[in-house]
Amino acid sequence: MALSLDLNRARQELEQRKKMRKKALERHTKILGDKELMEIKSPADGIVFYGQCVNGRWSDTPSLINRYKPHNNVSGNSILMTIVESRPLTITSTIDESKRPDVSDGQKIKVALPLEGADRANGEVKSISPIPVGTGKFEINFEVKQDQIPDWVIAGMSCKVQITTYDKADALVVPKKAVHDDKDDPDQHYVWLVDPDDADAKPKRHNVKLGKRKDEDVEILKGLKKGNVISLDDEEAKEKAEKEKEKQD
Repeated sequence: MALSLDLNRARQELEQRKKMRKKALERHTKILGDKELMEIKSPADGIVFYGQCVNGRWSDTPSLINRYKPHNNVSGNSILMTIVESRPLTITSTIDESKRPDVSDGQKIKVALPLEGADRANGEVKSISPIPVGTGKFEINFEVKQDQIPDWVIAGMSCKVQITTYDKADALVVPKKAVHDDKDDPDQHYVWLVDPDDADAKPKRHNVKLGKRKDEDVEILKGLKKGNVISLDDEEAKEKAEKEKEKQD
């Protein structure tokens, strides 16, 4: 009777161990499957960047470097890294709303690379966002001739872009300070014409129509011609100042 009881107990323990072994094998298989998932394979050739690029900037890089240390945790649905192909490269930036009307697709650009003295690259405006992406800012994207970009330039670097918005070789320009606004009609502009052949002749007011402005120069579309001599001073204000001075004397 004792042997029979021991035999039944042994059979039960054997069945129990078989079940435990089956569960262990299932856990082992699952661990091996999880291990395969931990091996990250790149879907494309390129350079690994930390995190996600937002408007051409990798803003989370410092914090992600610390989170990648052994035994650290990351939250779910986090973008840990981005694979970036080395070429082609494009440029993205923002443009102020005041300059938006002068810029359009296809306009030529010059790109100054971050290395001082490096040759400038050529390109053109690719697209402009239809709505603002920030207060008074529109997103603008540029295409660059890839054969003019050195090998050391990679995604995330900065540059300066000059856009040619207006090109008129025979434009007539004068200093901005030589153009004055009518006090009764701010939309009416004028200059003071000087007679170069008569030193005693007073400058005469002459209405003009303005065009494009750049730095300290302004384009004259109508009212002047090449060879005209104009005064840089506001002759009316100058005359008033001289009369005030005479009264004081």
